[in-house]
Amino acid sequence: MFQERVKQAQRVALVGHSNADPDAVAALCALAYIVRKLGVENVATLIPESVSLEARRIAEACSSLGIEFRVVRKSDRVPSGFDLCI
Repeated sequence: MFQERVKQAQRVALVGHSNADPDAVAALCALAYIVRKLGVENVATLIPESVSLEARRIAEACSSLGIEFRVVRKSDRVPSGFDLCI
């Protein structure tokens, strides 16, 4: 069911928890990689508020896979227009 739902989407938002720790960032990175392998090119990887210092190294490593994280603050405009939010 997961694969079917992802394959139907054109824009996917992956959202972690605030002050994302290494586990959260690694999980988002892996999930973004999987979603792209399933054929979705437009994947937004969002983290509310901040990324912990320890997790920043993992986020930097993910960038070598073309996966970029966006920190969304309360004052920011929340991205919209996604077909699927995980």
